[in-house]
Amino acid sequence: MSIIKLKRNYGYTEGINIGWKYALKKLKVDYICVMDNDIITVQPQWLTLIVRELEKSPKNGLGSGKHTFPDGRLQTPYEGADDSYKPDKGKYNFVKEVGAFVGPAMLIKRALTEKIGYYDENFFYGPNDLDYCYRAKRQDSR
Repeated sequence: MSIIKLKRNYGYTEGINIGWKYALKKLKVDYICVMDNDIITVQPQWLTLIVRELEKSPKNGLGSGKHTFPDGRLQTPYEGADDSYKPDKGKYNFVKEVGAFVGPAMLIKRALTEKIGYYDENFFYGPNDLDYCYRAKRQDSR
């Protein structure tokens, strides 16, 4: 494990980018997992499932899972979903390509970062995740 000690608070987005760049350059990883510090994983194979989906096509560059609050309410599953902050009833237990998603946890392929870069540091905190999804989608359509 590597710990990067920063001299000041750079904000969420720039702080994430610092760790992201370190992992890609120094550790030579194939994937970056950007994960908020308040995430609790409940499905043991969540990472394997996302990697498996991303590996199905070189066009697949980032993925995420379903996220719930501790009380069982859904976080925004993806852009356009209509059940945000409602109790999870299994409606989103599927794999689907979407235009964008809110990412308290997202997995990103190295190849995508080589094409579009990192989070936009003009965002101190949010909506950097949505912006990244939009930029990835635009790259894919070229």
